[in-house]
Amino acid sequence: MNRKLNATRYIYRQFKQFCINQKGAYAVMTALLAFPLLFLIAFTIDGTGMLLDKARFAQATDQAALLLVAENNAYRKGNDHYDLKRQSVPQNELDAYKREFPSDEKPKRSLQTQKRNQELVQGIVKLYLRSDDSNGQSNSSPITIPKDFIADCRISSKTRTNGEANTVACKVDGDVERKFFLPWSRTLTSNNQDKTTIGSGTSYAVKEKDVVVPIDLMLVNDFSGSMTDKLQGHAHKKIDILKDVVGNIADELIKKELPENISKYNRIGFVSFALGAQQFGNDYSRCVLPFDGNADARIKVKVAHWVYPSDRRPRYVGTAYRILRNQFNLKKSDYKTPFDPLDNDGYMYIEDNAVKLSSAFLADWVDNTIAYSEYEPEHPIETVFYKYFDMKKTLNRIDKFDGSFKEPYDITFNKAQPCLKDRQTGSIQNTTNIWFTKGESEKLKTEMSSLKPEGWTLASSGVLIGANLLMNKNKNPETDPAKLRTNTQRILIILSDGEDRGLHRLTRELIEEGMCTRIKNRLDTLQDTGYRNLPAKMAFVAFGYKQTDSVKKSWESCVGDDNYYQADTPDRLLKVFKKIIGLEEEVGRSSSYAPDLFK
Repeated sequence: MNRKLNATRYIYRQFKQFCINQKGAYAVMTALLAFPLLFLIAFTIDGTGMLLDKARFAQATDQAALLLVAENNAYRKGNDHYDLKRQSVPQNELDAYKREFPSDEKPKRSLQTQKRNQELVQGIVKLYLRSDDSNGQSNSSPITIPKDFIADCRISSKTRTNGEANTVACKVDGDVERKFFLPWSRTLTSNNQDKTTIGSGTSYAVKEKDVVVPIDLMLVNDFSGSMTDKLQGHAHKKIDILKDVVGNIADELIKKELPENISKYNRIGFVSFALGAQQFGNDYSRCVLPFDGNADARIKVKVAHWVYPSDRRPRYVGTAYRILRNQFNLKKSDYKTPFDPLDNDGYMYIEDNAVKLSSAFLADWVDNTIAYSEYEPEHPIETVFYKYFDMKKTLNRIDKFDGSFKEPYDITFNKAQPCLKDRQTGSIQNTTNIWFTKGESEKLKTEMSSLKPEGWTLASSGVLIGANLLMNKNKNPETDPAKLRTNTQRILIILSDGEDRGLHRLTRELIEEGMCTRIKNRLDTLQDTGYRNLPAKMAFVAFGYKQTDSVKKSWESCVGDDNYYQADTPDRLLKVFKKIIGLEEEVGRSSSYAPDLFK
């Protein structure tokens, strides 16, 4: 009994002494707390990681759904793309599918679609969750996919008074198994496994596509001599860059094999302008100034006899006397005494018809008749032209545009240095042509590649010729809005690499008086009111230069701020053209709720 009591007292004293002794207290406390701390660390690291991965997973399935509607493999028309055709379908899978879905007319394609959709979905999920195993590193991947995702797409069509709208909706849903980073984390799960299952939740994406709209595209291109200059900072000439871009657009719109989102009834035409433009027709040798006025107007004008070079060379007799003496009675300042090339005040004086004078000044290079700058004191071509020109008549003709040129213009002249003559070869080039249609992209490229720029600049001459040609309605009965259930979109793109020279103010004055509004209103008369209205679009591209503020504001008022573009690189020019034409297809949008197709 005493021994037991003594033993108890001894143990008590030792325990009391242990409690009083402070040595190693923190080590003991740390040891006691280590186990719960390890669990807390495991919970913090893996718990936070799981929350982040779940967020990434949801983002991944959102993007996967967008990919599905963008490719739209189940309902895409036309030729199948490579990524779909390369999907391998074993015979046993094909046989099983045929037994389950005997009514499917294209069982192999359906299975290829399923496999491609899984490839898209699982690929984007693995990328988002740092588990791309395309190089065989699956053992180290933090997540695995235990079974196929739900990757389902559906389509519906709605007939409307203005056409047909197709809606494609896709949904993505599935699970992944995520490994724990720390071994203790498995105790957090009910089954004590080294991984846990994370669900994505259901993601939806929707793409709405209207019926494919045919496009009539008119390219009004600056073919003045400056287009042969190299684009600043680039090795290629501006004209070559433009031809490449037009070739790209032709391949998008009128090549032989077209994707489902491009109409097979697209048409492309072009008008090249310098100081004037060529009318469409069989006579390629002449340019016109497509403006109206008083054809009987007479005027007195003087033309300098001498040329004074800017490089301090001695003055010399220009070409004016040699060219004009065969067409006009050249006089001295009294307009009565015949001009004497050896005895004169430095000028030749002419009184004659304003149309005849305008045509003569433009039909060859006549020194001292075309002023480079509007601030030069003498402008013979401007003087005689404005004596003829009538703003009201010119604008009123727009209201009669019908795609033909039944009423000829008064001022016509042979192609020469001011307007579109190929000086290198002397050949006559067809600088205005319509229409290039499906399967003729190479033909358009060939015609464009043969053209050589030459001349000064007058953008409004190309605009008026192009606008009239754009009124040339497609005669193919298949393009009738009643058959296509849509109108045609008409687009006129004006590209220039510099401001007007020769008749410097004319284009700005026409714009101020409403030329562009009249053109768009006239083009819109071709719209069938029983279908969705597709207003005519005009766009301006300043290529490789920056316009003065006044000229820029003028063109912005013509085409609208949203349709005025600056392009200083080849890539930018191509992007601008595509944006104007609207070639970018809608890729779809995410939806936070289930679309009607999945309700």
